[in-house]
Amino acid sequence: MHVYQEMSGRKEAPTVDALAELHIAADKMEARLVIRPPGNQGADLTHAQLSEALARGGVVFGVKAGKLAELADNPIYNRPVVVAEGQRGVAGTDAALVYHVNLERDLSPKMRPDGSVDFKDLNIMEKVSRGDVLCEKTPSTKGKPGIDVFGVALAAKPGKDVALVPGKNTALSEDKLRLLSSIDGQVTLAGKKLIVLDVFTVDGDVSHATGNIRFSGHVVVTGNVLAGFSIEAGGNVDIYGTVDQASVSAGGILMVRGGFNGGRTGELISGSKMSCRFIQGGRITVGEDLEATYILNATVLCSGSINVTGKGLIVGGRVAARSCVTVNTLGNANTSAGTIVEVGNDASLVKRAQEIPKKLASMEKTIRSLEVSLKTLIQRKATGRLTEDNAETLEKVANSYHQMKSEQAALQAELAAAQEEIAKTGQGVVKVLGKAYPGVRIIIGTHQLLIQSECTFTMFKRSDEGIVSAPAR
Repeated sequence: MHVYQEMSGRKEAPTVDALAELHIAADKMEARLVIRPPGNQGADLTHAQLSEALARGGVVFGVKAGKLAELADNPIYNRPVVVAEGQRGVAGTDAALVYHVNLERDLSPKMRPDGSVDFKDLNIMEKVSRGDVLCEKTPSTKGKPGIDVFGVALAAKPGKDVALVPGKNTALSEDKLRLLSSIDGQVTLAGKKLIVLDVFTVDGDVSHATGNIRFSGHVVVTGNVLAGFSIEAGGNVDIYGTVDQASVSAGGILMVRGGFNGGRTGELISGSKMSCRFIQGGRITVGEDLEATYILNATVLCSGSINVTGKGLIVGGRVAARSCVTVNTLGNANTSAGTIVEVGNDASLVKRAQEIPKKLASMEKTIRSLEVSLKTLIQRKATGRLTEDNAETLEKVANSYHQMKSEQAALQAELAAAQEEIAKTGQGVVKVLGKAYPGVRIIIGTHQLLIQSECTFTMFKRSDEGIVSAPAR
């Protein structure tokens, strides 16, 4: 209100009351008042006037009535004061899988006090019984919604779900939160699924007496695998003796306690980790990490790391790993045999990343077909037209649909992980803890280096200039 008075023919300055300015934060989670002071004995703002200023601005939630009363009694001028606060939402938590079995099998051979390596005291199998809980899922949460100072609800960010997918000889509990073993056997990880397999034991050698071995579960051989014979197992393979120019394929972990004389035709394949006392000749393919005491004139393709302990010798052949090769001695001063060590590339991973989208496309067609059938059957049930046969079909279709969706989620997660790993191509290292001899060729990604002079305790890695060396760590 402005009041003018005339005195001696002059007009006095007008009376100016205090003024409230409302400021809203960009995220609408906070309202502030800036009170401009009164002039010429003007009036301060009352509690009601301050409340009205908020109401005019649409602020209806989180109003601090006590703060307004305080400002009415003791005004704070020309400084923003928070008078209303929204309630921030709480993001949901992601689902998590808690494994009740040991999936990290330590295949590193144990060093004896005399410096030799013990390849016998290694247990690669995890026994479970029917009904045992293998894995438990903690569900994701939806989170708590928020609300801004205008009273507008803010949706909470839900937690991400993770698929708990049953594998061979496993089943989900009724609440779909626990994975149970359906049989007594050995548990292992096949891709992203836990599977339980039984065990086939060969007491003695794999030879003419047994013939070739093909088994869906785990295989234990107490003797040797003789030249020309083969083992093909869906699970782990544990061989107490040697493998001589034979073929052994394990879907899980492969353990050769005696060593491998591969020659020209022998081959060892592991879908998971591999531990082999020694490797001489032949071809090795490993899905994860490889442990050995020495590797001579062999072709080794490893999607993880290679750790050569004990003698720690790599001479001749081609040894390739995805992330790291650690060795004591690389090459030999007394031989002209070419030795190639490669890191940073993983052809098997690239191949898998190309295969998964094709599987997902095929799976998507099946899911759409199941969705159509499911929708039709649910509509029939809602209108009371579902026959007894239809009810059984509805249950089967629903189970198939949910199973397929779970597998789809698992494949999508696997593809994302594979693409992330491929992006790191060329980032591996070669660690030589002893000597590296001239003539050894190092390949990292697309770069190559031929060692020209003897070097010790050296790590080779990739840089913008190519392959460089540094002291091994």
